[in-house]
Amino acid sequence: MPISRSKLGNLIVCGIYSEHSVTSMDQILSGLIKSNHNEKLKVNIIKKKIAPAGAQKHSEGEVMKVLAVCWDAILQGMTTFETEDCKEVYVSWAKNNPQAFYTFFDENKIDALFNGTYISTPINIIWIAHQSAILIRETSTFQYFTGIFHSKFSEILASENNLDLLANICRMMIDLPELALCKGKNVIFCIYIVKSVSKVTLPDINDPAILRSFASKVTNDIGRLMKIIWKADSNSLYVSLQTIFRFLCQENENDDSSFAHAGLISNVPTNYIEKSSEYICKFDGSDTALFKVLEKIIEWLRWPITKNIDRLISSVLVTLERSSRHLVLLECIAIKAKFVLSLIKDPNTRTSSCKVLEHMLLRYVQPLPTVFHSLLDDFIILIEKLNKNGDKETLRNVANIIYGLMHIYSGFPDLYLPISDTLKSLGISKPNDLILQSYKDNCKALLTDDIREGIISSSNTNDSRRGTLRKIGLINEGNTCYINCVIQALYMCKINNVLSAHISVEESEFRELQNLFAILTFARKSVVSALDFINASVPPWVRDSKGKALLTQQDCYEYLSYLLDQLDEKSATKDKVIDRLFTGEMSFFMKCLNCLNVSVTKQPFKVLNLSFPKCNELEDLSLETLFSHWRAPENLSGECQYECDVCNSKQDAERSQKITKVGEYLILTLGRYRSIGGNSEKIRTNVTYPYIIPSPSNNGDKYHLNAVIFHHGYSLSHGHYYTYARESDQWILFNDAVVRETDFDCLKTVTKRIREESAYVLVYVLEGSINDEEMNEATYNRLYSKFKHIIMKAEESTEKEQNNGRFYKSKRWDKDDRNPPGSCGGGGGGEWNIGESNRFVF
Repeated sequence: MPISRSKLGNLIVCGIYSEHSVTSMDQILSGLIKSNHNEKLKVNIIKKKIAPAGAQKHSEGEVMKVLAVCWDAILQGMTTFETEDCKEVYVSWAKNNPQAFYTFFDENKIDALFNGTYISTPINIIWIAHQSAILIRETSTFQYFTGIFHSKFSEILASENNLDLLANICRMMIDLPELALCKGKNVIFCIYIVKSVSKVTLPDINDPAILRSFASKVTNDIGRLMKIIWKADSNSLYVSLQTIFRFLCQENENDDSSFAHAGLISNVPTNYIEKSSEYICKFDGSDTALFKVLEKIIEWLRWPITKNIDRLISSVLVTLERSSRHLVLLECIAIKAKFVLSLIKDPNTRTSSCKVLEHMLLRYVQPLPTVFHSLLDDFIILIEKLNKNGDKETLRNVANIIYGLMHIYSGFPDLYLPISDTLKSLGISKPNDLILQSYKDNCKALLTDDIREGIISSSNTNDSRRGTLRKIGLINEGNTCYINCVIQALYMCKINNVLSAHISVEESEFRELQNLFAILTFARKSVVSALDFINASVPPWVRDSKGKALLTQQDCYEYLSYLLDQLDEKSATKDKVIDRLFTGEMSFFMKCLNCLNVSVTKQPFKVLNLSFPKCNELEDLSLETLFSHWRAPENLSGECQYECDVCNSKQDAERSQKITKVGEYLILTLGRYRSIGGNSEKIRTNVTYPYIIPSPSNNGDKYHLNAVIFHHGYSLSHGHYYTYARESDQWILFNDAVVRETDFDCLKTVTKRIREESAYVLVYVLEGSINDEEMNEATYNRLYSKFKHIIMKAEESTEKEQNNGRFYKSKRWDKDDRNPPGSCGGGGGGEWNIGESNRFVF
């Protein structure tokens, strides 16, 4: 006779219930479920009495009744006590009474479990299936269970977008690999699991705790099962990757369906990562569609358990480079670098994101430094945060990235002062010279013809005078900064004379210089290529066997001297513009100390080289000190005696020199390089130079500073050249393609604060010289007409160029937002069909 609720309550409260009531245990359990007593007390009865009682001896009928109560409670219960706490009773009684359980969990129970009877509780269906299947694993019923499970697998997954359900199914298949490793079904399982992962509802990705719990289920439960299947059947891995990449190619930009796939990728064997990247890069869609795929993959870095994600991203970037999809690669870095940097702030995503950022920024040289410059403020915030958190290792890694980038994109000392000062204040020293140079040597230059054309075509502007600066930058064609800096320094001299000059030889350096200056003056561009002029102007020793210019680093002083001599030779005799502007004269005096006879030799010069006296590199030298050292008499004796024509023999002598005439422009080179043991070494001594100097010919004229060419680096064979030049009172920085306003204070202080920056060439102009900005309308129109065909050709933008330039049209490429100082088609279909067209080659 059933026990009444009141009697059961008394038994519970009074503790009368004992093992002697085991004959009615199913009734006690049923009464306990229905009672209104305290949940904690009911759970205590389960744990201390009912569940342990399963280990005692019972009849098969008794066991089956208890199991039936548990079955109904778990699958149809309305309370947590029924659906969760009764599980302990089920497991205990089933394990301890295997024969009775084999009878209980028969084919009818299996059919009922999977035929939809309990479909409202799919997670508990899988729980019971999981626990029961483990117990019947060695029986013939297990084969029946396997068949039913396989036939219902897709229906169960499609019933709900529930991550817990999917995770539970995967845990069951991990414990029972016979369910997963089924010949002919491995691939199907993987496809359905990948699709199911794409359908689960994503948590709030801004809540680290919730996201980490979500990620753990995908990576450790679902991903671990996939790894088991992949290891047994490599073809299933290929198909899984293919399915994942198809989801990545869906055209909906706001679709996050592929985000959870990061947990699956984390389980891809390391040796398959590179192969995976090849699949992605074999995508046959447009560059724009491929970029969207890469954006989604990089978003995977938010995944808290990011094993392999950084490797995959880096491998994809490498593969893009090898397959010459440089436009996509540059666009990816330009758009996503800031996002990747932001993830370094989170300890959960820090390590992998730091590796990806280092790969993005230090492996590839951007055509423009805008990407790095746009991150300067973010870098300062990041290193301060890392220092506050005490993460010294990541702080050092990030600092190395910053120092490496400042070395690669040198020539912006005023822009880099804030971040340099922050690093110094935190006691983070820069890497040694060899490490810094290794960053630059290991960087890949991606300036292809398409990218060059893209930058140029996207630099079109409706303003024929290019805004307030009215100046155009020059593309670095690959170590051609030593030429670009000279071009800009010369351009800021009196270019009217160059443009108006008559040329004696049609195909000459002077003709190409005229054409280039015309483009810099009139073209509606913000950046152009000087490649034609470079090919025409480099010396013979900088050419290959076919006479083509070698785009290798050279000394800008040697190039400047050679160029001015060549330009002077090629200009017409009646119009010696280079001679008038730049040629001075010096006199050499040789005094015999025996007969006191003085011989005088005069020699023209266009560039005056001032050598350094012996000095302490840490102490400043003035420009006047270098002039004094240059003028100082030199005694010639011993093996260096002078052959005196008067004495008709070798005699001790005194040699001296002075400047007797100066052109309209005075170009001074600071001889910073000395040879030691066959190697060239840079003299880093800071030289102070005034804005106004008296004419070195002592004729009473004054010269004003007009341009300064700087060198960044440690030796002649490495480094970077850039130019500061003046237009009226406005100083302008010309650093290859970048043109920025700056001020004279920057020139005076930057070399003192940053030792790698050194003034190398100084250009002074005679006081009162008329500037080209005063070009009248008649002269402007006359010169424009003269070079109209050259200007129009430079402004032409073919459809190809416009397409290639699409990544450079936005402000991220052609505008630095920092205030001075100073760059898919999946299918559609039904619920599971995401498109049959295969955009990847497998």
